Amino acid sequence: MTTKFESQDKLMNNTHQIRKWSSRYEKLCKPNSRVLKCFFLLLVFLFGFFQANAFAFATTLFSDNFIGTNVDMTKWIERDTGYNVNQNNNLTIVGNNHWDANGVISTSTFARGDSLTIEGVVKASATNTYAMALGYGNWNWFSQTNTNNVFINFHSTGVFRIFRYANGVEAESYTTNLPYVANRLYKVQIVLGDIQGAKFRVYQDANDDGDFDDVGENTDLLATANYNGVSGGMFTNAYVMSQVYSSGVRLTLDDVTVFNNVVTDNKDVFSTITLSTPKSYQVIQRDGSNNANIVITGTYTGSPTAIEASWNGGAYE
Repeated sequence: MTTKFESQDKLMNNTHQIRKWSSRYEKLCKPNSRVLKCFFLLLVFLFGFFQANAFAFATTLFSDNFIGTNVDMTKWIERDTGYNVNQNNNLTIVGNNHWDANGVISTSTFARGDSLTIEGVVKASATNTYAMALGYGNWNWFSQTNTNNVFINFHSTGVFRIFRYANGVEAESYTTNLPYVANRLYKVQIVLGDIQGAKFRVYQDANDDGDFDDVGENTDLLATANYNGVSGGMFTNAYVMSQVYSSGVRLTLDDVTVFNNVVTDNKDVFSTITLSTPKSYQVIQRDGSNNANIVITGTYTGSPTAIEASWNGGAYE
């Protein structure tokens, strides 16, 4: 029985679809029995764990879900011109027609490398607004003349735009043509290049139910949005930031996370496999020659050199 699979993808960052395959079913019950009521104890371990050539795992460097009523000042520096930044199981920032007036910036700085990713779940209260949904840059963003940052913006035209500011002056902008809905949650990701530039991703809570696990909600709506600038955007270490310009407009952050993906070639690292079929205690029909085919489907993470199965406690093949 051959159950080996070859994978060309050397990273374990994606989930791959296992090809359907069938194997010759050996005699597991009495020869005269037409129906095999096999208690498939799924000693089809299929090596529920298997060795991989390479393994990638996310390391969380920073996280805040804004639970409670007090901004965590060990994580954020708050800029507030008067009760415009508040926390109550989320963080809200209200603008007053000035950049660098109301917002937050992380107390920590994060180094590029290993696909450093900044992720935030955000929404804006209006479509005629200027609000920095999520961005990164240098420490001096509170000082307009020294501001250097890159960010994705809820723009007054009703679409997302990407900006780069250098010394307080707009240096680059990119219109995504992706419209946003007021008071609708969006998950924004900024994947920084190891040396320069960044990849922007946006996911929408299309069903407006507070999560991103429904059909279509894991689709990146900005599949082509890249910021590849060389000058002004090469922060070796970057701070996370968010702020609002437009007066009375409210930006809400439900969650902010910074993580990276570390790759190792350790062959002793294991991962998991998930079977869709067959199921435990499944009844299987055998033909007149006491044989049957079993179709196995499922998913696995990573790039194993082989996947092997054990039937009813037998040897792995």
